[in-house]
Amino acid sequence: MKHLFSLLLTGSISLMLAFSARAQANSGARPGYIITLRGDTVRGLVQAAAKPTENGVSFQATEAAASKLYFPSTIRGFGETAGRQYVSRSLGITRKETINTTIVKDEKDSVTVFLQPLVRGYATLYRLDYEGNFVERTALDAFERQSTYFFLQQNGTRLVALQQETYKAILKSVFSDCAAAAAAASSTKFMESKLAELVLRYNTCHPQVQSRDLRVQYRASEPMQLAFSIQAGVSHSTVFFTSFEGLGSTRLNGTTSPILDMRLRFNANKPLGAVIGLQYTTRESSGSLLHTVPSGYRNTGQQIDLVSSIKLKSIQVPLLVHYAVGQSSLKPYLTGGLLAGGHFAQTILAAVPVFTVITQPGPTSPGVYEQQPGGTVPAGYKAEGFHPTLGLCGGVGFSAKLGKLSPLVEVRYESGMEPSDGDSVGRMRYNALVGSVGVAF
Repeated sequence: MKHLFSLLLTGSISLMLAFSARAQANSGARPGYIITLRGDTVRGLVQAAAKPTENGVSFQATEAAASKLYFPSTIRGFGETAGRQYVSRSLGITRKETINTTIVKDEKDSVTVFLQPLVRGYATLYRLDYEGNFVERTALDAFERQSTYFFLQQNGTRLVALQQETYKAILKSVFSDCAAAAAAASSTKFMESKLAELVLRYNTCHPQVQSRDLRVQYRASEPMQLAFSIQAGVSHSTVFFTSFEGLGSTRLNGTTSPILDMRLRFNANKPLGAVIGLQYTTRESSGSLLHTVPSGYRNTGQQIDLVSSIKLKSIQVPLLVHYAVGQSSLKPYLTGGLLAGGHFAQTILAAVPVFTVITQPGPTSPGVYEQQPGGTVPAGYKAEGFHPTLGLCGGVGFSAKLGKLSPLVEVRYESGMEPSDGDSVGRMRYNALVGSVGVAF
């Protein structure tokens, strides 16, 4: 069984890593173009990261040609033939230097970034995926701890940053020449879809400039991103039988054991994604019951402690849905779904109140009753082999973005059972509360 478990574990890890590498490769270079600083459009293959301002865009003229990395300051923009478009723009920023919370330097500067046009027309709405340096707090300091920003440009004028605290007043002022859009600004939520709808409505007041919605194009062609994570923590679990009093939920107490979890999340660049993983832990429950020796024997009234326990190893494959809330660099998330797997290497001790006569009772000397040594496995249940289980889990967590890594912390509840009864003992079932920390990359 140890060799089988090692083979399953090694094979699953290899399969997950191989699938991750292959999927990342398949979602790579796409037909597209770059616009040089001289204004020339060069077509070829582009591969854009989720945050191209920080990670750049890779371009190669042909499949056989070597790729070259471009950053916002080295080209005017780039795009995918049937997908996303980006333009290079210079943004004004404030660089602050503090000592003991006192600002000792406050300088104006600029940073060149890739902006993604969502709506083009008389007014253009841009999106920026950028995290900056939150240690130095320099780039885009006014948007501290955000990863997605929006900018508005009206008929070629300067860019206006939309901040959640002030965007409604800004939109009312900018859209004052279009009554319908200005009125709708008060009820517009600070969301990409709602802001884009408002800009499209405003552009209908200026039909002299063609208005285009570019969101559908880049979403339809946006490559799927994968995130591989490793988590470790503790699991407080209780294992019991549903129809066997000696090993029931009211008789046994749970214990805490280490847990290791590996996951592969699909659509990691979007709020809603799917997760598949591999999870390993041990589970143990034990309990005791005082049994009093009946009358008529020499040790009548003696209380004997009957100890019962279940020990096993558990391997599960989580099949989950992952939903990230918000667009800041510190993201709460919800997760939940199925757990398919099983138990093996089980040790079950059911100390039932059965006693053996050690000394046969004589005419004047009653016998002595003692607990039958060792206990027994419940009748009708085979502890050997692998026992499949099916369960559910749900949890909440937080992930933070630190460069290319995302530390995370998660709390979840799990519950599952064997699909078939063990005759009179019922089904083996488990409940677990899990806390873990890890990192995604």
